[in-house]
Amino acid sequence: MNENKTTAKLALLSISLLLTSANAVNGALPMMKKAMHLSATQSELITTISSIAVVIMVLLSATIARVIGTKRTVALGLLLVGVAGIVPMFVSNYELILVSRVALGAGFGIFNSLAVSMIQVLYSGNTRASMLGFRSSAEPVGQAVMTIIAGLLMMISWHMSFAVYLIAFPILFLFWKKAPDVDHFQKEDPKDIMQGAPVDTHHYPAKTSPLVWLFVAFCIILMSNIVAMNVRFPQITAGIMGTQFNSSNILAVMPILGIIAGMLFGWVNKHLGKGTFYLGIIIFVLADLLVAFSAGNFGMLTIGFFLSGIPGSLIIPFIFNSLPKYAPKKAQAFAASMMIVGFNIGSFLTPFFLRGIEIVLGSTVLTAPFSFLAGLMLVIGLGSVIGARMVK
Repeated sequence: MNENKTTAKLALLSISLLLTSANAVNGALPMMKKAMHLSATQSELITTISSIAVVIMVLLSATIARVIGTKRTVALGLLLVGVAGIVPMFVSNYELILVSRVALGAGFGIFNSLAVSMIQVLYSGNTRASMLGFRSSAEPVGQAVMTIIAGLLMMISWHMSFAVYLIAFPILFLFWKKAPDVDHFQKEDPKDIMQGAPVDTHHYPAKTSPLVWLFVAFCIILMSNIVAMNVRFPQITAGIMGTQFNSSNILAVMPILGIIAGMLFGWVNKHLGKGTFYLGIIIFVLADLLVAFSAGNFGMLTIGFFLSGIPGSLIIPFIFNSLPKYAPKKAQAFAASMMIVGFNIGSFLTPFFLRGIEIVLGSTVLTAPFSFLAGLMLVIGLGSVIGARMVK
């Protein structure tokens, strides 16, 4: 099979459309919370619990691929996403829904890292760089489109919003029919595969820096803040506009802003360097403060929410782009995997993190945790500046 055919490339890219779709049904959370008499923490867990399964399966996916093959492993993950994703269409039991969301996360985790590694094996040079760029854009595009579809389906019932995961089946069909057999390419001469690829002249450190683990800790906090925005916004909006207000269209706009910020990352990083990281922190602090002090002001709340879609597209690629400075070449894949694990742990812990902040602050107001998060981000930003100067 010719890996350079457009259909083959589309098949490989299509699987990334699903990877961030756990958030696609966030607009239904207020209705689910009311229908099943859930607490804020319980309703938020419906979105975030899938992340713990992602962590486990990301670590196991390479082993599964060695046993049954890469293409079959991805197909298994897609099948699991499709089947587990639609379970809440038919049940109203909270515990069963949580189990189905864990299974959904397992499906994501099975092909999460393979979505990248398949491109790395099949392509080289500018083609590889372009494919990886398109793959990164596919995630927020998929999230935006699936959020809009879920919002339209939610007009029927909250159960129907989960029908959005049926899209996994045509993607599975496309991938199985058109995606190249990656394992076949891995058996070929590496020189043939890498022909035309640029020579890696980067000087890697001899051992992994402890800063890598600080990056992992920061990834946990960063993703908790990002997910907090996504799961709290529909609930805060429902408190202002009413439970029946459909926030899905607004939720769909934020990934689009992330796409734009991601497209500008190269230019921003070229001109600002480390300032790219600080810019992301500043924007997140501002977003958190706007949400924290919105006090029933829907306009201020929405602006804060939109702004929160920008920092991740600046900070996350900055972290991955910085890894060669802090880990040996042979440890790059492990370091990158640890970042992914950190992101998913942060996502899973978000409801408990938010509840913990509410207990500390002595407030159950849904916007209360964001003032704390703003302060935490500010401390991290200042600590980074001081740390960078001390290293000099």
